[in-house]
Amino acid sequence: MRIVAVTIFLTMLGVTTARADVLDLLRGPLPLMGQPSTATGVSTYDTYDLTKGRTVAAQFPFDPSDMVSSDFYDLALNFYVTNYRSGDAFWLSAARSVATAWRDSINNQNIPKYLAGDYSVGPTIPPPRGMATLGLAIFAAETGDVGARTVVNNHARLVEEAFGMAWSDAREAAYSLIALVASTLLGDDHSASAREMLDVILANQKPDGHWEDTSTSGLVPPNPDGSPQVFVLNYMNGLLMEALAFYDRALDDTRVLPAIQRCVDWTWTTQWLDGAGAFQYGNINSGSITTAPAPDLNGLMLPGWGYAFSRTGITAYRNQGDRIFAGLVATIPSLTWDEKHFAQVYRSSARYLGFTAGGFATPVPTPTPKPTATTKPTPTAKATATIKPTPTPKPPKGATPTPTP
Repeated sequence: MRIVAVTIFLTMLGVTTARADVLDLLRGPLPLMGQPSTATGVSTYDTYDLTKGRTVAAQFPFDPSDMVSSDFYDLALNFYVTNYRSGDAFWLSAARSVATAWRDSINNQNIPKYLAGDYSVGPTIPPPRGMATLGLAIFAAETGDVGARTVVNNHARLVEEAFGMAWSDAREAAYSLIALVASTLLGDDHSASAREMLDVILANQKPDGHWEDTSTSGLVPPNPDGSPQVFVLNYMNGLLMEALAFYDRALDDTRVLPAIQRCVDWTWTTQWLDGAGAFQYGNINSGSITTAPAPDLNGLMLPGWGYAFSRTGITAYRNQGDRIFAGLVATIPSLTWDEKHFAQVYRSSARYLGFTAGGFATPVPTPTPKPTATTKPTPTAKATATIKPTPTPKPPKGATPTPTP
């Protein structure tokens, strides 16, 4: 649901959204633990969050030499969500600790050098899937941390100046869009680039609703005639629907909801395995892609169903979402509780509970304020516009998708 009664502050440079509303947009709509839900298994879901999360927090960073892998799926975001839902200050401290370490990592501190043209640091630069932007953005919003805000702005600049607006795959597009919107909400205006990224995403959606990757990614072999083989990784489409909902709630675009609905409908009718309580990992069996069920990835799928229900009131979306949630809960006890598996379960799934907690409400169209900085971070030198090599970042552990990433 889109925030309707948003508090606006006028400044000399324009208008910005109130801090509380920025936090709501960054975290997503969240229910408190114990709040009634139509979904079954919420108590089990919350229990594992609170118990396994403490183990993950104590082990962070799993590999101090590889902070990208240690913060995969944005661990700070996970802990901020748990703090809001539980009210336990332990999770606020854990979120700030992870966000501080990620802010100060060489991966983020080298971004200004890269943007200034020092491409020797390229192997340290996180790809979009490794930027973990939202946790840093919440940290910046709730503490006023200028360093975190600067890194979020640099993530957006990486998208604009290095990665570009061309389509690669649904996951990279999702995290690119998230970075542009998050930085805009903090006051560094990337709304034009976010709109451009949105245009690219929507242009690459197939008429039936899905987004595709190709064999140029190396995950599958090419076709016998040498042409790229196309395929779908369903969790990537789930992440992209999460990013689209984030864009729509923050900046508003009437094209977003129909796009999410088309993807939800296609994914449910073609990829859901009812007996397994899960979606297929992918839509083909080739290379490293398989049609085997991947219930541990259900949590990444849920925001699309929650947002579609919250905006339309179509109960089929909530009924399907509740089944997706039940499949996630059923697999939770058997998971390997490393950082990556913990975060992929909990980074997105609680938003589904938030979207479906209060029925639905069609948003009232309101002018979207153009966020501008009140205290702009110290600018870094821009890379030459005609030289935009793609970074060759150190691949995070597990960056190549497998049936249980």
